[in-house]
This record gives sequence, C-alpha cells and structure tokens, in this order.
Amino acid sequence: MWERLAMIYDLLEKFNKKYEQEGDKLILDNYHLKDGVYVRIDTNKKLHYFIKSSKKVKIDGKIQIQHYFKNLEGIAQDGEYDWFKQRDYYSNVIDTSKAFDAPKKLIHNNNYLTLFMKIEEFLKLDFFHLKEKLYKKY
Repeated sequence: MWERLAMIYDLLEKFNKKYEQEGDKLILDNYHLKDGVYVRIDTNKKLHYFIKSSKKVKIDGKIQIQHYFKNLEGIAQDGEYDWFKQRDYYSNVIDTSKAFDAPKKLIHNNNYLTLFMKIEEFLKLDFFHLKEKLYKKY
C-alpha cells in the first residue's frame, strides 16, 4: 500500500513541475470539445453558430480521430475552437439534475460562461424564451 501511495506522490510531483512550466496549456492541449452545436453571443447580442464533429480516419495504417469545427458556411474556425474549448473546460459540469428554466427544462445547466442543453432541445428552442431568461436581470 505504501508503495502505491509513494508512486501517486511521485506522479503528482512530476505533474506539478510540468504544470508550473506550461500552465493550463498542459491540460487544454489534450482537451477536445464534444460533438455538437456551439453558439457564441457577441457584445452586440448577435448569435454565431459553430458545429463540432469528429471523424475516424486511417493515417499511416493507424486509426486516428480528426476533429472539425466549422461555422454554418462550412469554414474552419480554429481560433473559435480554442475560445470554446477553454470556456467549456472551465465550465465543465460533472453531474446535475437541476433545470435552469423550470418547468420547460430545456436548459440542463448554466453558469456565467455556458448553457448546457441537448441538440434536439436546442433545435426547437424558443429564442424569445431564452433571451427572456438571459437578460431578465440586466
């Protein structure tokens, strides 16, 4: 048992040294968004839509996963991907059964950076209802 504990502390020490050098980049470089629709609201309250998808491809005889992040016109959006990736990671929710907009229960959770909902619910979302909830206090 003590050997395992010592090994965990060794790993933690190595991780801390590496984290001191690289910061959050150490984690974010290996973090990928889940497939889905991502919406960014700019300062003028304009909505910008992006689609994240993944595809298995064979490269040099090995199967790898390629990630795609494009706007609705199909244009790759690498800078936007990094913006969403960082906010998604920092706002990650492990588990919750709360609904933000009871009794409709379309929005599963939210925080100051994000709203979480299923794509099926997003597609049938009443945007007036969403704006009413988002701007209610402002």
